[in-house]
Order: sequence, then C-alpha cells, then structure tokens
Amino acid sequence: MSFIYEHPQTYDLEHSGPQPDLEFLLRFARQHRPVQILEYACGNGRLTFPLAEAAAEWGGSVTGMDSSQTMLDAAVSASNPHGIIWSGGDIQTWKPPTPVDLIISFCGSLSHLLTIDDQTSTWRNAYASLAPGGRFIIVESAPDYEIMADAMRSPARTAVCLDGDFDDGQRRLLRCRAAQYQAHSQTLRVRYLYDQLESEETSVRFVDDYNAHVYFPNELRLLFTLTGFRVEREWGDFAKSPLSHRSRSLIICGQRPEGSEIQLETDRTGDERCSPKDL
Repeated sequence: MSFIYEHPQTYDLEHSGPQPDLEFLLRFARQHRPVQILEYACGNGRLTFPLAEAAAEWGGSVTGMDSSQTMLDAAVSASNPHGIIWSGGDIQTWKPPTPVDLIISFCGSLSHLLTIDDQTSTWRNAYASLAPGGRFIIVESAPDYEIMADAMRSPARTAVCLDGDFDDGQRRLLRCRAAQYQAHSQTLRVRYLYDQLESEETSVRFVDDYNAHVYFPNELRLLFTLTGFRVEREWGDFAKSPLSHRSRSLIICGQRPEGSEIQLETDRTGDERCSPKDL
C-alpha cells in the first residue's frame, strides 16, 4: 500500500490544482447517463462526490470501493447528500450486489496490479460486475520513454525531478520523483520525496516508495478483448485527442456486449482460461 493512501489530507493537497480528469468524467457520465456506477479505488472520494452529484440529475447512484480503510474512513466522515455507498474490498474479487452500468478506474489505479494474473482477474471481475451493455473505462499513464531510455544506460541513470508544487492557501506541498524502469517486468520503481510546509517554522518530509506496472496500448486492448469486452473508444488525453506516440495518458473504454457472456474453461492446473472460440 502506498504511503500517500494512508494520509488523506496530504492526498487532497496533492490534488488541489486543476482536475481535467474530473471534468472528462463528468462529461462522459452526462453523455451516457448510467444508472448504477461503481468506482474502483475511490480513495477518499475526490471523484466520487462530484460524480454522485451529477448522477443525481438523472436518478443515478454511485458506489465507491477501495482497499484502503484510511481513505474510506475519510470519505465516510464527509457529508454525503447523494447517498453514496462506500465499501472496502479488492478490485480483483469484490462485486456489487447487482450488476452496474458503468465502472471507472482513474488515476492510474490499475498500475498497482503487477502480474498478469492480477490484471486478468480484475478485468474479468469488472466484466462480471457489469450489466450487458455496461462500460468499463480506465485511465492509465502512457509509457515514459525518457525514463526507459535512462534505464538502458550502463550504469542506469535515475534522475530526480520536481514534478509537483501544490498550494491550498494554508499549506504547500513540494513533490520530487525518482523513477527507474525494469524492462523485463514492465515495472516502474518510483520514489516520491515530499516536503509539506505548514508554516515558516513547521515542515514535514516523507518518502513514498512503490512499484507500478507500465501498460502499453496494445496490452490494454488485449486485456479488454481477452476478458470479453469490446473496445469502444480510446483517447490520449482528457481533451479526447486521438491516442498517439506523444500521448501522456491511455484512456480506454470497453463495453460488455449486449446479450453475451464470456465462457471460461478450466485447464489442468485449475486456472480459468478464456476459450478462443469465445473471443
């Protein structure tokens, strides 16, 4: 579990600037008007609360689920005029009581899935949690080729850069990042260095280390297709620009086809596999 997810107030400060992902999400939701919405890795509700307010316009409702109890506790303690349901759970296994019309996973949350088994389990679980015609939309970071190039040097170079300066009028948060890419596993080893300035006399410094899986566009398309989805749309940023080699984001929307079910087979090891005839 990343350190930042155990500190909701610092997480809020880290997201106190412009929020193009939220603007994109609200436009998407108003376009499709899903009645039942599920947010994977909802955190303390940065996207969940405004999404629920928007969904109330057409009688929709939102469920937020997360594996961090600290973040959920912060969400539950906030005012909840639109009846958001909060639930702890694992995105690989947790299912809503009834199928939903839209599942969202923003902020690179799926990068915490480091293995193929974890990834396919999550996509399959999303498929099983959707009603026919429902959508699963994800937002992941595009590969950073500059970091990859540095990793190929001998010796590998790990640069430290200031990649965030956040200020809410009372506190200031400086965030530096050092990252090294492990090509054989598509893993980005990230170290965030935080300096939180409360006043001229008070400051807090902490470090957050975690590993993130680096997705490539065709890999994500394959995960959707393998688990029964139809890839409906894809974009390279929140302005809905086409995906290109310069894109900094991978935004993909998969749809569970109307009236279709994915058929799973069991191989000799007991693992579930998709039958090719069902793809």
